[in-house]
Amino acid sequence: MELNRLTLAFSGEHASLEDLFRNSYLRQNLNHMRLWHLLSMVAFGSAGFFDATLFPDQWRTLWLLRYVCVMPLFTISLLITWTRIYRRTWQGLNMVHILSTGTSSIVALMLTQPPFNILYLFSLILSMLFGYAFVRERFLYASICGTLLLSGFMAAKHLGLDSGLGKWSADTYIVVVFHLLGMSIAYAMEYAARKDFFLSWMLSRQNEKLMASLKEKDLLLKEVHHRVKNNLQVVASLLDMTRYRNREMPASSALLGARSKIQAMALIHTQLYRKHSVDVIDMHKHINDLYQNLRVLYPAGAQIRFHMDADNTHLSVTQALPCALIVNELLSNALKHAFADRNAGNIYISLKQPRVGKLHLCVSDDGCGLPTEMRLDKVNSLGLKLVRILVVEQLEGTMRLESNPGAAFHIYFRVNPMAAVN
Repeated sequence: MELNRLTLAFSGEHASLEDLFRNSYLRQNLNHMRLWHLLSMVAFGSAGFFDATLFPDQWRTLWLLRYVCVMPLFTISLLITWTRIYRRTWQGLNMVHILSTGTSSIVALMLTQPPFNILYLFSLILSMLFGYAFVRERFLYASICGTLLLSGFMAAKHLGLDSGLGKWSADTYIVVVFHLLGMSIAYAMEYAARKDFFLSWMLSRQNEKLMASLKEKDLLLKEVHHRVKNNLQVVASLLDMTRYRNREMPASSALLGARSKIQAMALIHTQLYRKHSVDVIDMHKHINDLYQNLRVLYPAGAQIRFHMDADNTHLSVTQALPCALIVNELLSNALKHAFADRNAGNIYISLKQPRVGKLHLCVSDDGCGLPTEMRLDKVNSLGLKLVRILVVEQLEGTMRLESNPGAAFHIYFRVNPMAAVN
């Protein structure tokens, strides 16, 4: 933080912060300034009681000075604090307020006789401290006001002012000490205010840089997902072209299965590219999209109805991808084999959270079912082997098979804490 040690103004490469600091300083202290303007009016106005009581011969002159010359300035300065003029000239208007208070105290000291006129000496000192500390005037302008009031007091002493403290130097010493004390207070207050402002400015600047960096990385990630999705679509198209050329059933079926798996992964990247979040997948939407895609790839002759019962479930990418491949494989098997000899059927998918942190995925149908002797750890089907590997090794979960009637695959796994599952 580069500051001019005399004026406390920002300098060097931070000189552009000066206007920002003044505006911030005014916003933070505006209500405080209004309060002390009002309190000074009340204190200054009520002090007229002492004028009439202690100085019955000069009270008219003192009241003229207090209520005709000074109080209107106080009232105007308070009202101006609610206008735009004050936002541009607040330092100068505060100086007028402080100088008018102190000058009236010096004039009152000259008009009255000791020992009671010492009250006006205290009024002068309070006026100086008011400018230095209470009204939150900036150090430079408060110091100018204090120096002018001290000079005015010294000039009045030179003209023969007697405050009743005895020696000529006693009251001068008091005023000088409070003047220096006030300068120290004002300096420390403004230095602390500038330090806090500078730290806040640096913090906001760092936050802006971090937000810009995060936004840039977010865009890069989205672009990566977009390109991966496009590349997967190209691979899927190449597999389609190869399948159309090769009409042999085993090869065509294998290519179709590979194409459906690639499409399942492409749908993940499509959703990541379109959403604001680049690491969380909405599984309800993804499974719906996946089913619609498979219906096109495997147009069964039967009238199949799709039923989905899923909570508002979101998974991280690391879990959404194997989960998508599992659902893709099980749905593909159901569409190809479950309703081969039937005119209609139903496919059900349930995605529920039986307890916090645990997810239950069930893919079932009311088709022809599976062989009764079939065991998941002994299956020969490449697709079901892939499902078992994904469940056990990727999701670190468990799988259970039911076949009465139709087929039902129950899969349980723990949800990654970074995913939002409701």
